[in-house]
Amino acid sequence: MFNPGPDERWKLEVNDRYQRAVATVITLSTASLVAPIVFLKDAVVLGEGKSIVSLLDSSVYVGGVLLGLSIVSGVLYYYFSAKWVKMALVKTADVFWFSTDEGFLEFALDATYFVMMVGFLAGAAFMLRFMATYVTPK
Repeated sequence: MFNPGPDERWKLEVNDRYQRAVATVITLSTASLVAPIVFLKDAVVLGEGKSIVSLLDSSVYVGGVLLGLSIVSGVLYYYFSAKWVKMALVKTADVFWFSTDEGFLEFALDATYFVMMVGFLAGAAFMLRFMATYVTPK
């Protein structure tokens, strides 16, 4: 196995830090997906037997799609990150059975990280909007 020199080790350390950030965002996105259900738990009792789904509005669905996109982008980030590490260590890697270069992997890492962060921030904002504007049905 290739032993990275001092000039290469910092790249692997930075990659590990990005992976920790991605893990945090995936965890927060997953928690945000269930936030409206936890929020409405008491509202269902007050809503006289209404289902939770009937109490949700479009903000929750848009937020759910964005948070799901964030989670998928985070998982793709992990995939591309593993390929990037392989490229850094052995100077060759493939993405879905097609050989690739370092430039494509860096672009894929940047793109998936960006989509993950935007999806999380926008999705969380939609969920917070729903909870902040919710009015208990009478």
